Amino acid sequence: MEIEVVSTEKGTLCRALEIKAGGKKVRTPTRALNLTRNSKVELDATKHLVGTKFTPFAEVFARVTPDVLSKIIDSDPTGQRFSSELNLRLNQSREAGAVPYLVLQLTNNDGSPYNQVPPKRILDLLFNLLWGTPGNSFVVPPLLGALQNESDYVGLFKMLKERIESRTERRELPLVGLVPSSYRLVAPRLIQGYWNLGCRLFAFDCENKKTAAFGYVLEKLHQELTPLSRGSREQYALHALNSKFRTGRGDTMRVNDLLSPGFGFDSYGPNHVTRFRWIPQRPLSPLQNNQLLSSTTYGFVPMEAVASGDASSDTPGLRTRALAATTRTELRQASAASARNLSVAHNAEVEMTEISKFTALVESGNLMKHYEGKPLVAEEVQVMRKVGARSLDTERQESLSEWFGGG
Repeated sequence: MEIEVVSTEKGTLCRALEIKAGGKKVRTPTRALNLTRNSKVELDATKHLVGTKFTPFAEVFARVTPDVLSKIIDSDPTGQRFSSELNLRLNQSREAGAVPYLVLQLTNNDGSPYNQVPPKRILDLLFNLLWGTPGNSFVVPPLLGALQNESDYVGLFKMLKERIESRTERRELPLVGLVPSSYRLVAPRLIQGYWNLGCRLFAFDCENKKTAAFGYVLEKLHQELTPLSRGSREQYALHALNSKFRTGRGDTMRVNDLLSPGFGFDSYGPNHVTRFRWIPQRPLSPLQNNQLLSSTTYGFVPMEAVASGDASSDTPGLRTRALAATTRTELRQASAASARNLSVAHNAEVEMTEISKFTALVESGNLMKHYEGKPLVAEEVQVMRKVGARSLDTERQESLSEWFGGG
């Protein structure tokens, strides 16, 4: 994996990179499409955007449990079917023009976070799936939840290192450094260990929280990575895993993950954190329960507003192929699954259309100005301005010069 700084936006944390991975070149800022074994709605909705001019990442995600992994170990047909389903999504993403990668999340059998390093038998299978599934562009370490201490993360790293060093003539896949989201666990020996293994893309688990909440943790991460980058004269990139899609409620509901470049992330992926939601006494209808992202405001319009005629696919900010292909009658009669898929398709198309412009906006120094034109994220823009100014003052500029492409 090779990383080159293309441009930076003065006075901000926004920058444009060129990342060579999986035989393709990805320009950042960018977003990873969301695919699972059961769904490729986002890929289908954005195929017309993905290609030679815009090459995003594509995240193929699978949540697994000890029971599921035990069945894979004990039953060859089960394992073959599981691996084939992942391979299919990886290949579909690559054929569409994206750079696909595989993410495996281990949870307890009841779906709760695993939060520990699994037995060697389970970890070996996870590694074999990550390295052995054809079509994977780079290896993201398995997501195990929030490990308890530094020794757990170092222990996982040591097993990854053993796996890499034991490779013989197999195709080498770049490894992504998995960074803990806890300040006290961003350990120098862990970060340096990943760097020494050749990691230049570092994945940070945002745990479905607002990006701004991790500013001080990212600052510490930069303090560890900057000397390593300076010493080798190589760039590194930051990728947000499980980034929070939106925040706020009602009229204040607004997008969150599209703002990741302003907080120092070069790319971000979809959110897979299991959320235990409060269920109202009177359940919401499918149209009330799904929201449509507006590119004009970066806020959301209730789907029922489109069904009632208060908004439409001709409304500025809501013009997507997914919405235009659905009549009001079809919308009013939509099942919960259909309404959900339409919301996913529309929101993905809006996000990918927006972020496909971001590289050019950074190069012209106008990404922050672009954000400022979105009224519902004015508060976040102010924070991004303050973070950028504070991080780029004279004292910090020298230590971050390599990250921003300086000498």
